[in-house]
Amino acid sequence: MPTAPQTLSKLLRSNPHIHAAWFDTNNNPSALVILRDDAADSVTLKLPDNLRHLRITVHSTQPFKILRLPADQVTLRNQNQGCQNEPIQLGTQIQPQGADWLGTAGAPVSWLDHQKTRHWGILSNWHVMADGDERVGRTQHQPDTNRPAIARLSHWSSVTPHLNHTIDAAIADALLDDFHTITDEIIGIGPIGVQPLDAQVGLNVAKSGRTTGVTNATCTAVGASVRVSYGDFTATLNDQDVYSADNDIFSAPGDSGSLIVGAACRSPTSLLFAGSDTLTIGNPIRHINHAFGLVYPFF
Repeated sequence: MPTAPQTLSKLLRSNPHIHAAWFDTNNNPSALVILRDDAADSVTLKLPDNLRHLRITVHSTQPFKILRLPADQVTLRNQNQGCQNEPIQLGTQIQPQGADWLGTAGAPVSWLDHQKTRHWGILSNWHVMADGDERVGRTQHQPDTNRPAIARLSHWSSVTPHLNHTIDAAIADALLDDFHTITDEIIGIGPIGVQPLDAQVGLNVAKSGRTTGVTNATCTAVGASVRVSYGDFTATLNDQDVYSADNDIFSAPGDSGSLIVGAACRSPTSLLFAGSDTLTIGNPIRHINHAFGLVYPFF
């Protein structure tokens, strides 16, 4: 069974109507799962040679897109959207300096700088906190730019249309004027677990996001390659976690940046960044830990 992300990336590059693909190893024989446009049923799949022998399952779905919300499309308020007094719980609405969109300040994080000084701050997406102004120190505001800043952009991993990526993530330093402005809790979930958790098919998860609040889902797939619309370009991300809502909805525009955690243990699992009409995509937290050198426990 081929598992290299390059194989699935090649499949997506050769088939622009495919939105996602992954290997389903939970059945015997194993299968290649493909999600593609409703209107592409009659289109012949172009398969790399090393995939031609596999059993293939094809499903129709809508395209995936990032889940930030234009600021002029604000919906009814919930506790995740309102203005908070310090210290601020995460899972809350955030707007970066100069941006015309909203997202979610997903989780508390901690990391060490080059001088081994410990910092505390906020984890969210690159397309929420850094897109359009990749500048160290860019202020992050809660709930919007009419309120004082709660953090300053520190590190990020950007997304481009020409490369394959594994994360769309950014962290912002919450040490404003030497005051720790955030808590270790996520709204409606509480303190997160002290160790990260790799997603597995069938894992029950929860998240708290700006738009839909606390919702639950089940992991549908791991190791997926996904094509995601960023509005003015499309990008491919590899080795992604895929989730399906337990009830009507797991995520919606504005929930980008939410932390997905194991429902039972509240351990960090994935960073929510994109979705379709039925599925939600998250960056595995292990890739973010590696990129930013996050330190556990956070507090």
